[in-house]
Amino acid sequence: MFARANARARALLAAHEVPPLPDEAERVIADILRRRAQAA
Repeated sequence: MFARANARARALLAAHEVPPLPDEAERVIADILRRRAQAA
């Protein structure tokens, strides 16, 4: 059952690629991750 679900999920992901995030969004995410790493 899991193998069939995995195969279906992989097929869906392959058919529906998401466009890359804008550079500004990437910078914001990197900044948040950096701050979280420093706080830990």
